[in-house]
Amino acid sequence: MVILLIICGLPFAGKTTLEQALLHRFALARVDVDDTKRELFGPTVEDAELSQNDWVQVYAEADERIGRYLAARRSVVDASRNFRRDERTIARQIAATNGANLMTIFIDTPEEVVRGRLVENRIAQTRHDVADAEFDKLLREMEPPTPDESPLVLRHGDDLNQWVTQHLIAVL
Repeated sequence: MVILLIICGLPFAGKTTLEQALLHRFALARVDVDDTKRELFGPTVEDAELSQNDWVQVYAEADERIGRYLAARRSVVDASRNFRRDERTIARQIAATNGANLMTIFIDTPEEVVRGRLVENRIAQTRHDVADAEFDKLLREMEPPTPDESPLVLRHGDDLNQWVTQHLIAVL
């Protein structure tokens, strides 16, 4: 069974951590909007430098890549977006067009935890920083999946390996 896994949650919720665990454990392809952006516009391009049309191009290319993997019967994980329901609807359409199943995973991490991780990241600089205004915008725009989207939920504090074994071994 070919699956498009989309991982959604607040910034610093643990999406990348789950994605890396899945990539390590399963033979999945990976598509990432930031990687696509850098490949199209250069490794040092900043988000603010891109126009709306540039972003449309980035998302269209990322969607095309997902579609190519699915058409080749390869399951894909995307943890780089899916903050809003309309983004997840597009993912559902890409999966359906390519005869794949869609699996939505929601990382349910409290806002105070992700804010703390943002501050920790500014000290340790382990990943790209997110400006306060952008971070607050993403918090406002986040639309958690609704029950009709049938999300799997990974809650803050769940044991990651145990959760993956319990929820994903049988389908991946």
